[in-house]
Amino acid sequence: MNKEKIMFSKLKNKWFVLLLIIFFVFAILTVLLINLRSPPTIEGAQIWQVAYPVGRQLEIGHVYLDKPGYVVVQKEIDGKPGPVIINSNLISGEKYGIALSLNKAVMGDKIFIILYYDDGDGKFDFSKDNLPAKVNGKIVMVRAEIYM
Repeated sequence: MNKEKIMFSKLKNKWFVLLLIIFFVFAILTVLLINLRSPPTIEGAQIWQVAYPVGRQLEIGHVYLDKPGYVVVQKEIDGKPGPVIINSNLISGEKYGIALSLNKAVMGDKIFIILYYDDGDGKFDFSKDNLPAKVNGKIVMVRAEIYM
């Protein structure tokens, strides 16, 4: 009888180990399938990779706008966005390497780089296109300082 109990116990352990292996294989495959699905979509707007301005050139490495709009550079006045220095051409979706010339800026100026949506006419006019892009209720912007 002891031999039968021992054999049954070994057989029971083998089944347990086999089920454990199947569970871990299933868990690993699930994680791999989740990670291999298409990347998440970006919602709203976002600015990435701002190369802080040196001299008269500002390079914005990566921008996303879910609707047509502009990258707008504004001079900082009392800690808030002030007059517009320059804006990009109309953009939409994901864009890389947006270069803007800061002809009106001077050394030491603090600026805000803000994303604005277009009003539908395809031309930037701050009085009409004053529709800042927001994510979670916050305006999408980056603060910077100009160095010559």
